[in-house]
Amino acid sequence: MIKILIDCFGGDHSPEANVDGALAAMVNNPDLYLILTGDATTLHNCLKTKTYDTQRLEIIHAPEVIGCEEHRKFTEQAAQAAEGIMAAAKLEEGDVLVVGCSSSEVCGQKIGSDSNEDVARAVFAGIWETAKAHKVWLAAQCCEHLNRAIIMEAACAKQYGLPRVNVVPQKKAGGSFATAAYANFEKPVAIEEMHIARAGLDIGDTFIGMHMDKVCVPVRLSMKQIGEAHLTACRVRPKFIGGNRAVYDESLK
Repeated sequence: MIKILIDCFGGDHSPEANVDGALAAMVNNPDLYLILTGDATTLHNCLKTKTYDTQRLEIIHAPEVIGCEEHRKFTEQAAQAAEGIMAAAKLEEGDVLVVGCSSSEVCGQKIGSDSNEDVARAVFAGIWETAKAHKVWLAAQCCEHLNRAIIMEAACAKQYGLPRVNVVPQKKAGGSFATAAYANFEKPVAIEEMHIARAGLDIGDTFIGMHMDKVCVPVRLSMKQIGEAHLTACRVRPKFIGGNRAVYDESLK
């Protein structure tokens, strides 16, 4: 028996279209066992008029639904935050922007408690498209289960001479944001650590400082949250040397 779990509340015509497609798959494959997730009352009402094998279908009640409009909002917020930090940091082509993101926090839950791949993809999309437009490398931080390793493009790792390690992030080991990066990058690789990022976004208090170049300073963006997640940002500047008699280039501060 093949078990498949289906989120019945994703898409513009959910749950009806999702349920119809699932039941059609059951008819075509007698070895299929379906687990439908979503609001149980709505799903039971939807199934009342359907004919199906009740021995090969169950419903798991998952009442919290994030709609397409909210996904678009997360993407827009993420893109705005990325534009803001890249401008503040004066990033140039080939620079690295590191991002840590807790999709749980974006959804208003405790970090690490309710990772959401759809939300992570929405946030990732906004940042990634913005970074590509500026020809800036995006580095996605994994969660603590992978020791906050980094997922980046192989070409970026080669440019900076960073050794590759062998791990593929997953929802529960690496986090949904890093998983989205691995799925969307042209040639993703994992890096154990780096100290080269010129700017950073921290979505949900994930702590990205270990990957920043020196000297790391905070940036106050106009946006304070993405979804329900606390948003902080940082950039780097050259060190000040020479003491009281030194003269500094004000444009580098």
